[in-house]
Amino acid sequence: IGYTRNLGKNYKLHVGGAYSIGTKVNAKRFEALNLEVIDNPDVKIDADTLTNNEKGFATLPDKFMLGFTIEKDYKWAFSAEVSLQDWTKFESYNEKPNFGRSMLIGAGVQWLPDFFSVSKGFWRRSVFRAGVQWERIPVVFNNKNIEDLSFRLGTSIPFGRTGGILTLGFATGRRGTTADNLIRENYFRANLGITINDRWFMKPKFD
Repeated sequence: IGYTRNLGKNYKLHVGGAYSIGTKVNAKRFEALNLEVIDNPDVKIDADTLTNNEKGFATLPDKFMLGFTIEKDYKWAFSAEVSLQDWTKFESYNEKPNFGRSMLIGAGVQWLPDFFSVSKGFWRRSVFRAGVQWERIPVVFNNKNIEDLSFRLGTSIPFGRTGGILTLGFATGRRGTTADNLIRENYFRANLGITINDRWFMKPKFD
């Protein structure tokens, strides 16, 4: 569901929400047990294998999402979103893992210096983005919910005469905790993407 409202001459407000209905998925679990001697390579025995193909199902929980964007045409935009999912209702093969309720909250801003610029210098028509995201992961260890906090930067740089775009993205964050003998991870990610827009299969007007 989406709604857009004009806020003055060049400003807009976009509000959107989504609801994903929980579903039951048919599944098939494969289990295999092998008995081999691996600490002594000179001993050779036949492997004793036990396999099990079990049919069952997995129940996925409902998901709620809500977000909004405020933008100035061809200049800047600010967005925020939140999503919720109750993984305590997850069930697989009549078993309920130790999952908790997940939540994601994110906010970001993007800025475009001059969309209509025809001067040399691709930076005037590049899009710059920055954002922050906090996520509570449904996995629970020692009765502790695992949290992930990250900061993100990115840009989309136009190139060529056919509208090609080079996208760069960087993210740094921290996942987990050192409380109750758990592990905390500091990470850094970089992404690179290229979009090439070209006119193919166009019949020329002149030979």
